[in-house]
Amino acid sequence: MNRLFTSVGVRIFALITLISFSTLAAEAQSGDNTAQPCPVEVVANIENGTVTVDKTEAMAGETVTITVTPAYGYAATSSDVNIDLTIDPGNSRAPHLAPALGETFHPVGDARATHDFPATYTFTMPEYPLCVSISANFSKLPTYSVIWVPGMTGHELRMSTSNGGYWGGDIPEGTLVTVTIRMTNPDDFFVERVFVAENDNRDNEVETTDLGNGVYTFIMPAFDIVVRGFEKAYLHGVRFDANNHWATYYGDYCLEVPDGVQGYVVTGITDNELQLELLTADDNPPFIPRKMGVLLYSETPMDEVITTESRIASWDYTSMLKGSLDDMEMPAGYVLYGDKFYLSRPGNLPAHRCYLPLDSVPSSASAPRVLKIHRLGEEIVTGIEEVITTGATDVASVKYVSITGAVSDRPFSGVNVMVITRADGTTETRKVVKP
Repeated sequence: MNRLFTSVGVRIFALITLISFSTLAAEAQSGDNTAQPCPVEVVANIENGTVTVDKTEAMAGETVTITVTPAYGYAATSSDVNIDLTIDPGNSRAPHLAPALGETFHPVGDARATHDFPATYTFTMPEYPLCVSISANFSKLPTYSVIWVPGMTGHELRMSTSNGGYWGGDIPEGTLVTVTIRMTNPDDFFVERVFVAENDNRDNEVETTDLGNGVYTFIMPAFDIVVRGFEKAYLHGVRFDANNHWATYYGDYCLEVPDGVQGYVVTGITDNELQLELLTADDNPPFIPRKMGVLLYSETPMDEVITTESRIASWDYTSMLKGSLDDMEMPAGYVLYGDKFYLSRPGNLPAHRCYLPLDSVPSSASAPRVLKIHRLGEEIVTGIEEVITTGATDVASVKYVSITGAVSDRPFSGVNVMVITRADGTTETRKVVKP
């Protein structure tokens, strides 16, 4: 009986020993089956840019993020990023060939990397132990020039690139460019926009981003461009309504004549009428000279606060109107009221308004009470009073007939027949040309 138990015990021990030996041998042949992280390395000595990873080792199934940042003036695309997978020869579970990452290598956002806009890529670590090595090739970007056309004199207008350099030539394509406008008198001016156009062609604008406080950015395109800074200026106190089509203005900056408005300077007085010279569109566009009294005309009512763009310009205009940038004590002269200039005693003249000195009128000793406005070469109706002749019967109505036969209480653009109907039923017609 004892010999039987002894024999069975020896056999069981031998079986356990054999199984243990077989397991160790299998593990020796196959290696350690415990999951191990795979190393992720960036190749040293990469030129003209940097490559970084969010982890230096990753388990199978983990996501690895690669950030590619070219040096200033260089760029890289996804095809320039290289990922090499090396098989771990000490693990029999690894395949004979390294897997491809074509389906797991994904760009995040813009796949094109530049100095200002690094590109980000991700990939998923495969299911077998591998060594991952990452590198990148960077290509030099072409450079282009920027021509800066400044705004008003007296304001600081600067442009810089993302690397701190100033505007000019040799700006790489894709560079973030910053334009800064510092206004010398922000109470009177505000920056509306910075206009960027290809070769000064407004049909090919480059988009700008307004960051506020006079700071704008744009991305340098692949061509030479022109940058123009625009400052919007207020026409202080200028207002047009249904009863007031004229206004005087005197300012410290050269301004474009607003849309829907015509500008004039006063060149003389004939038969109690002001003779005007148009600020012509030949100046492309017409502008209001600085520190010169002008008359502004609008056929239609406009907002109380009117703004316009400032500009640099030269001019040959002269005007008989006098004005001031500040409130002033005006001597006896003529001031605009409605659509005419009326003789006024000395008094206060508001800032940016104009008056006509008394001595500018011929025979000032018998100066007329009212001066009408006459635009040379045009018969302009600025009020019913202008069509009333001395001793005429009261006017009942005034109508305007266009060359197409349309009738209105106001003149049409172009040639009109003005029909004056009086209280006694009689009518009178006149030809009126409205620009």
